[in-house]
Amino acid sequence: MRYEQFLQQPLQELQHIYQHLGFTGFHEQEANLQRFVDEQGTIKTSTYQLDPATKQRIDDHWQFAFHAFDYPQEPI
Repeated sequence: MRYEQFLQQPLQELQHIYQHLGFTGFHEQEANLQRFVDEQGTIKTSTYQLDPATKQRIDDHWQFAFHAFDYPQEPI
C-alpha cells in the first residue's frame, strides 16, 4: 500500500489490509471506520527542504526501499 493511496481512499485501503492479513469483520466495522475517517478531516502532508548532503545520505541508505516500492527518487 502506498501512503498516497491511503490518503486518497482510506476505506478501500483498509479493506485491502483486512483481506491481505486475513482479518474478518471489515463490513461490520465499516461505518465506524468511515466515521473515524470523516472526523480526521483533510490530512495535510508535511514538506521538507533537505540539503544535498542529507538527500544523498537518505538515498544511499534507503535506495533499496525506493526501488522495491517503486517510489520516484528526486535528483540530488
